Amino acid sequence: MERISGLSSEEAKQKVNGNIQIENSRLAIIPIGTSSEVLAYEFVGEYNGETYYVYVDSQSGKEVEIFKVVKTTEGTLLM
Repeated sequence: MERISGLSSEEAKQKVNGNIQIENSRLAIIPIGTSSEVLAYEFVGEYNGETYYVYVDSQSGKEVEIFKVVKTTEGTLLM
């Protein structure tokens, strides 16, 4: 179990909506706005046949971003 002087990956996982079936997780640095970044746990999972990426701040435990994967004729988008 990873711990980065904040939440462990298991503690962060508990912050994600329980309806999302998590398939993978890792630490990631993600942009917040245009001028800062945050170390977050990235959780990839499925809900109702759709894939989602959920990011939980490793320090505060707050959900900082969520993306839905949308497949189009021009490729795959995160929305």
